[in-house]
Amino acid sequence: MPFKPGQSGNPAGRKIGALTKTTVDVREAIAQFAKANVEHMGEWLNAVEDPAKRLDLYLRAIEYHIPKLGRTELTGKDGGNINITRIEQVIIDPAN
Repeated sequence: MPFKPGQSGNPAGRKIGALTKTTVDVREAIAQFAKANVEHMGEWLNAVEDPAKRLDLYLRAIEYHIPKLGRTELTGKDGGNINITRIEQVIIDPAN
């Protein structure tokens, strides 16, 4: 019997999205390494001579602190087009 994606046929199986022990252990090891070496990050970045490479490494590192925003796509009913019928500009007096 074919199963849908995310189904194993085992009702007592792991829930969708549940992490394996190995994944948990690896994430913990990476977190410990990062925490132990955070004070060296500035030294390591300053040791990179190419400014473009240094900036790239810096931006890649801060993605873990400030995650990228996901894309948002607006659609109309049933995924169709959005029909714009009116655009209005309202000027608000900041003194009020």
